[in-house]
Amino acid sequence: MSDFDADCVVKIVGALEAARIDVWLDGGWGVDALLGEQTRSHGDLDVIVRASDVSRIRELLAKESFAPKPGGSATNFVLADPSGRELDVHAIEFDSRGFGAFALPGGGRWPFPPSAFQGRGRVTGREVRCLSPEAQVQCHGQGYAPTEKDLRDMERLQERFGVVLPLVLCREEKPPSHDDTELVLRLDRAWNDAYVRNERSALADILADDFRGTLPDGRTIGKSQLLQPTEPRPVWFRELSLEVYGPAAVSRGRIRVQHPEGAAEQRFVRVYARREGRWQAVSVHVFPLAPETLEEKIQRVLRDDVAITPYDPAWPESFAREKAHLLACLPDDLIRRVEHFGSTAVPGLSAKPIVDLLVEVTDLGAAKTRIAPVLEAQGYDYFWRATHGDSGPPFYAWFIKRDPCSGARTHHVHMVEREFETHWDRLHFRDHLRAHPDVAREYERLKRELAAGASHDRVGYTAGKTAFVVEVTERAKRERGTR
Repeated sequence: MSDFDADCVVKIVGALEAARIDVWLDGGWGVDALLGEQTRSHGDLDVIVRASDVSRIRELLAKESFAPKPGGSATNFVLADPSGRELDVHAIEFDSRGFGAFALPGGGRWPFPPSAFQGRGRVTGREVRCLSPEAQVQCHGQGYAPTEKDLRDMERLQERFGVVLPLVLCREEKPPSHDDTELVLRLDRAWNDAYVRNERSALADILADDFRGTLPDGRTIGKSQLLQPTEPRPVWFRELSLEVYGPAAVSRGRIRVQHPEGAAEQRFVRVYARREGRWQAVSVHVFPLAPETLEEKIQRVLRDDVAITPYDPAWPESFAREKAHLLACLPDDLIRRVEHFGSTAVPGLSAKPIVDLLVEVTDLGAAKTRIAPVLEAQGYDYFWRATHGDSGPPFYAWFIKRDPCSGARTHHVHMVEREFETHWDRLHFRDHLRAHPDVAREYERLKRELAAGASHDRVGYTAGKTAFVVEVTERAKRERGTR
């Protein structure tokens, strides 16, 4: 087989287009055309054409000395010239909407969306149509084991266009180094921070010059457009994850943007690449999300990690700041006591790094209409929650506050009325642990055991503590003579 050089590619494409035959480059030449440079030699040329043009293509290329090779089918066949250059033809049927379907040997049909045929590239300076980077990845990720050339081609598309590769197209790399993971994580947090602070210019060093973004409405933007100042909007991030694959990394998460007319939820995928020893973002894809149902919201919250950390002397100050914030932004006539309770309120006790606040309100019904909208607009998650199990009254207002950049929980705000004895009893438990360090240490051991066995099961973790909490609370009340 002879190499299929760039001049021959241009000649074949030119002949087909001169005959008003649509042609898209696929395979190795399709990748190099998208990249705008030839990165390796090519033994053949893969093209996609309309099934209705097949007979004309055979006739036209016969004049260029290309003859059919044995085998193949009506929609997938190879033409070769006397020197051994091969043209691999893939014929696709298009419908009125622009969707294409390729007939598979077993009788099935492989559909392609219109966007798959919107790729544009260059071969020796001539503009050509190509299969899009995303469609190239899909084609290479199914049907056969990728070769070393395939893997390298897909890596080049990932580095240039930020496409996300399926696992079958990822090399068996050594585990990413701790340094690489930390570097990308730092970049990702800096990106979040730039959005939260509305300082788009801070993204300049994070984004590669050839950065490309895809917005929820399908529009694409480059680096300069993303750096443009925007009107300030409250922004929160959550459900963040990061995976590093050798020279590439993928960050995923959700972003909530508060607009005057309400909040918009979006999911994003960011791709980072390491080039010449430097990590930068090469793409972001943002997808719109429908508003969460209550069940989806509950399941999301239940998936949060249960992690016990050593006592942090900053927790009391964190409580004080949040108390001041609530008193400043909520109606004066509804708020009474604000107490710090839970493990973070016990000096020296290890705990989940989430500060619990118990807030007395004069009217929970009014809290639903006058407090919940205020805190939800600030990014708090709000639940009308049962005191006992899933449906045991009395119900109360519960809020989760998160760090806007990392999405990690920082505060739980429990709002109850004065008569909610079960909730106010938690202050007896708190005070008993403060006065009895031996009991606090016993409680810490129990929590660590439960967290180790239920790191993603918040319900199981809480249920496992119940008997201990009830027993100690009753003991504390007896000692205080409140029983």
